[in-house]
Amino acid sequence: MIEKRILVAEDETASADLIREMLAASGYAVTLCEHGAAALEAYRERPFPVVVTDIEMPVMDGNELVTRLKKIDEDQIVIVLTVHSEPDVIIDIMRKGVYDYVIKPARSAEMLYKLERAFEAAESRRMRRTIEREKVVRLENQLEWFKWSDKIIQRDYDRVDRTLFASLHMSFNQGAGFGALLTLISLISTSAKREGDTYSIDANLFNLINENAKMAERALNVFSDINNIICNELKREAVSLADLYAFIQLVIRERGEAAAIKGHTIRLSEMKSWSGSDTVLIDSGNLYKAIAELLVNALKFSEPRSDIFVILDYHRTESVTISIINRPGANERGIEGIPAEYENLVFEPFFRLVSSTYEQYNTLDYGLGLTLVEKILKRHDGSVTVSNIMDHTDITRDPVVKVNFTIALPIAR
Repeated sequence: MIEKRILVAEDETASADLIREMLAASGYAVTLCEHGAAALEAYRERPFPVVVTDIEMPVMDGNELVTRLKKIDEDQIVIVLTVHSEPDVIIDIMRKGVYDYVIKPARSAEMLYKLERAFEAAESRRMRRTIEREKVVRLENQLEWFKWSDKIIQRDYDRVDRTLFASLHMSFNQGAGFGALLTLISLISTSAKREGDTYSIDANLFNLINENAKMAERALNVFSDINNIICNELKREAVSLADLYAFIQLVIRERGEAAAIKGHTIRLSEMKSWSGSDTVLIDSGNLYKAIAELLVNALKFSEPRSDIFVILDYHRTESVTISIINRPGANERGIEGIPAEYENLVFEPFFRLVSSTYEQYNTLDYGLGLTLVEKILKRHDGSVTVSNIMDHTDITRDPVVKVNFTIALPIAR
């Protein structure tokens, strides 16, 4: 989590003391400066996630401070304090690229609410910068597995997938391959007691059969989904970028129970005012499955009580990307994240990096979830990739390994 450090530029002593006491009581570390020049010097020594500044100050006013800060970091989160409430003045303030404003005298509830939102935005922007920096590093290093298609020459994915999943779907429907069910049936044949035209079996044994039958049914449904996606065209509809953002919000909201299992928080990047009429073509039902699968995957393998970040980016005229970033825990072999040599294998059917199962998340753990995601995105003329990224943004600690799954959807032509 980003440090709760705030730089405050305020020349009025009474107002400055009030803000410092208010913020300190809520756990914020406050650095107070009397004017913009002192605030700029403090910022250059060690940048702050959030800056709060008055507009009218001696030596250097708030307008000049905002301009200087934006030259250092155009994504810097700035909240402006102002005595003016006229719409024209407020609009002029917001045009400078500030995040929000507070009318003086600052009310505690309003100030704390806006700061909470500001820190969430600062964290999202920080993760976006990490992604962009890691892209450059990966391109410079020319990783051996950067392009999976170059390594598997002349492989006809659709033909192989049709054969594979059609055969497995048939086998599972015929009952083959479910070791647990076969074992249970064998137990029934030796332990069931005949009573006339009926048999009586142990209640616990019967419950186990029901549980495994339900798991088998769910597995068959996944195979059916994959087979349908491979063999049929998706029913896609054009949606605006704003509607896509709302769609992602819905998927996240409905993962609330899963997030609560280990105390995770899923944070979505701030909504941008995208211009133009660009749209993406989506099959909402299947895209929902893909995003939900990636979110649950992140929740299963993340450190407890850590944040999962969902970053929506618009690459003008080309694509929209949805990045899902998590802090992974070490697996049973002590490995954090996904080694480069496995970055593409994780999308292969039945491939699993760990032997663990996660029953509390109500998932099958057959190694089919990411395969389903890859097939869905391919039918959207898009892609899904995964890589480790190194988060260097907190200078107080060593770089942290994070895993980044990125969905890319083309802009509709």
